[in-house]
Amino acid sequence: MDRRIFHIKNLLSQDLGRSWSVEDMAAEVRMSATNLHRLFKQANDGVTPMAFLNERRLERAGEMLADSNCFLQIQEIGYHVGLTNNSYFTKDFKTKFGRPQPNFENVIRKFISPRRRNDTNDSFPHLMIVIDNK
Repeated sequence: MDRRIFHIKNLLSQDLGRSWSVEDMAAEVRMSATNLHRLFKQANDGVTPMAFLNERRLERAGEMLADSNCFLQIQEIGYHVGLTNNSYFTKDFKTKFGRPQPNFENVIRKFISPRRRNDTNDSFPHLMIVIDNK
């Protein structure tokens, strides 16, 4: 993979909340937007830079919803990952994960409870993850 494409993929993954355009991406690696778009698609099985970015944003939003330590509202999570249009965020999230965000949150919410093992002298609790199927 071209090092410039690798660099852009890392930048996008690290700075999801930034309002990116293909022109912004191209400026980061000092090439034209047309060339970046073409090289990116070639290196990523036809996936465009913007499609890659949106996919990463949705994945990160899903991770944040799954994190029991994340207390942000759904709209705040969308803004945090750069998905500022709530209706677009909802539609794309449902397409990717098969359910809207509130339902997704209920299905994957993790409840962590300590449990000690009785068969050893290990004094550290083990974590057990339980999935709420409501």
